[in-house]
Amino acid sequence: MASRCIIAAPARSPSDRLTQRDVSSFIPACYHPPSRSASMILPTVVAHRGASGDTPENTLAAFDRAVALGCPDIELDVQVTRDGVPVVLHDTTLDRTTDVVAHAEVMGPSAGSGRTEGTRVDALTLAQLRTLDAGAWFGDQFAGQSVPSLEEVLARYVGQARFTVEIKVPGVGLEAKVLGLLTRYGMRSSASLCSFLPEVLAALEPVAGSMPVWFNVPQLTQASIVEALRLRASGIAAPIATLTTDKVAEAGDRGLLVAAWGMTSEAEVQRATAWELDRVICDRPDAVLGFINRSTAVRG
Repeated sequence: MASRCIIAAPARSPSDRLTQRDVSSFIPACYHPPSRSASMILPTVVAHRGASGDTPENTLAAFDRAVALGCPDIELDVQVTRDGVPVVLHDTTLDRTTDVVAHAEVMGPSAGSGRTEGTRVDALTLAQLRTLDAGAWFGDQFAGQSVPSLEEVLARYVGQARFTVEIKVPGVGLEAKVLGLLTRYGMRSSASLCSFLPEVLAALEPVAGSMPVWFNVPQLTQASIVEALRLRASGIAAPIATLTTDKVAEAGDRGLLVAAWGMTSEAEVQRATAWELDRVICDRPDAVLGFINRSTAVRG
């Protein structure tokens, strides 16, 4: 496999795009690109929920792995606890990625019905979440990983990584809390925001300033492009399987950055490279970079 380091652009305007001329000033020394045209556009490779193909998603282990790979852009999901603390977790319930089902005696009545199955993140305080194991479900070697707070993550990786923060919950002031933490840790100028929820993008529009804000959609269609423009999003992100040449071109022609997630084959990464996407969001950033290296080497 090719180099296990990740290409990503430094903080830049949403309208800027990365060309081969930009690369030498910031890529890790272990990356050795093949000879290719100076005008070739390279996508930023973003670690999805950290390096979630190798480690339990949205944990410090996953983010440590992404940083160790040299990946300076990491996507994570943020929700809020019962006591108002932004925490990093994808699902609205805790069953899939924690051992909450083993903790009925700890959760008590604050879990709602008293049943742990289907317990929501916002039903528990941060202290209660800290009692859960968020790593053992993925492998015994990750036992003891906890659900991190957003502040814990930002404090740990200041100066080491850029983050793309997906806001999962509308209407609870989470947008302001996320922006406040990014500002506190000096990471606002290098971070991006995203959401599937139009109401979140609407709340971000007057306060995000120059930060890139991405509209996540289940399918790249003309309607989703129009909605992204209405919401004044910087870019639109969709599953790679839903992208077509025409729709990628339409989004770009209308001023949107374009990203894809869900690459599971080299052929899909080759399509992403051929379309000159701005970002590819992946569970295995090391593998995707290897695919990009090989596909661009063929072009020469």
